[in-house]
Amino acid sequence: MGSTSYTAHISNKKSAITSKSKLLGVAKHNLRKYKSDDYSKDNIIVLRGTDDLLQDVRNVYHQEFDEVIKEYNEKQKRADRKIDDYFEHVAGLEQDMAVEIIFQCGDKEFWQAHDDVKDKMYYVYSFLIGKLEELLPEFKIANAVIHFDEASPHAHVVGVPVWEGAKRGLRKKVSKRNVFTPETLSVILQDKLREEAGKCFRYHTHEDLSEKSLGRNHDLSVTEYKVAKETEHSEQLTTNDVAVGTSLVSDFAQVVKGQPVLNKVISNLGLNMSYEELSEEVSVDVPINTRIITITVTNKDATAATKIVDEVTSVSAEFIGTNMTHEKPTIIQNGITNNHPVNINTRRNSLIGALLGFLLASAVSVLGFYINDKILTPEDVEEKLGLSVLGTLPFDEGIFQEKSNVGRKTKTTTGRRPVACPKQPQQRQKHVQNISGAPVQKAQNVATKQVAPAAKQTNPTTKSQND
Repeated sequence: MGSTSYTAHISNKKSAITSKSKLLGVAKHNLRKYKSDDYSKDNIIVLRGTDDLLQDVRNVYHQEFDEVIKEYNEKQKRADRKIDDYFEHVAGLEQDMAVEIIFQCGDKEFWQAHDDVKDKMYYVYSFLIGKLEELLPEFKIANAVIHFDEASPHAHVVGVPVWEGAKRGLRKKVSKRNVFTPETLSVILQDKLREEAGKCFRYHTHEDLSEKSLGRNHDLSVTEYKVAKETEHSEQLTTNDVAVGTSLVSDFAQVVKGQPVLNKVISNLGLNMSYEELSEEVSVDVPINTRIITITVTNKDATAATKIVDEVTSVSAEFIGTNMTHEKPTIIQNGITNNHPVNINTRRNSLIGALLGFLLASAVSVLGFYINDKILTPEDVEEKLGLSVLGTLPFDEGIFQEKSNVGRKTKTTTGRRPVACPKQPQQRQKHVQNISGAPVQKAQNVATKQVAPAAKQTNPTTKSQND
């Protein structure tokens, strides 16, 4: 005999299929009904059943038990003792409603060296499943698939253990304990099926399977097998529990921020906000390589944030358990209030402060310009006084400087100062300063033309510098 391993693993304890949700978990793993970079639906082959494992199991129940249920119900005088649907009835009893067996020939090291004959395992597992139906007819196979997308090709077989001979209740019922007895596990799964598999395996691969050894012979439960496959020294098959949980956790994260959950939270707490506003406050994080979802709510009120995160957690867990045919997630920690401010951005706040300061300074400057009523230009004279401007007189800063030296205070001005002509004629004295060298008399005539006639007077301060 050779040294190539042969293993048969049966669902038990944590991996036992005791509810519809667990059956759906098996279906998602076996039929690759989830997105993954490591596994591909294209590399599995269905040998029995369809791509709807749940319906395949239902069909077995109807085929095996419909007639028995009809007979049983006809004997019942009380309506509450009658069974409408045996599949739903067993699913609610928390007992094994189906059983999964995993067959594998060869380990990781073997298939690394014999990759060229890996496809031959289609014939080996097809032959092995046929022998299982022949040697254990009480196990009604509903679905069987081969996985070629992992290090070692292996077969998943899901069926219903049907036992006849009960003295009370149904004459035929589902019973794992009475079908998979210790003798069945040892004689059929380990002895006879090993022998039959060895013949076919030798024919297609020219290698021999190892003999059965004393002791347990690695008859692990499905969970133990799948966990072992994750280790470095096993065949690298993920556990059903971990694989399904990991694939679903990303879906759960989307559910948390979905409208059904957040709208119910808004309604339960009476929040004055829309779904979009609450969605902005809620964030979901899934730590790498875990099945834990961390929910965080950021709100101006720390107490309100705690209430919201607790309600979001509760509502989302209830929604998942009710609408996703999956067990309700366990809440391992309630919300923790963080009284320290978060999301403080010093650089952003500084830029905002600078921008607001600039806008305020600009507003003050503009406002000062508009409320300034000083006359600065000829246009201001016409606009504010309603007077016409005849001309402007330039002022020389040097002249006023000379006058200040003789003891007279003079305000120096640069530029031009407007001279207004009143609408009503009036007598006034003209102070004329000849700074351009033009005759003084001419300038006086021009300036006094539109003014009422008056006696000419000469002011000593207007004496030309050229005299």
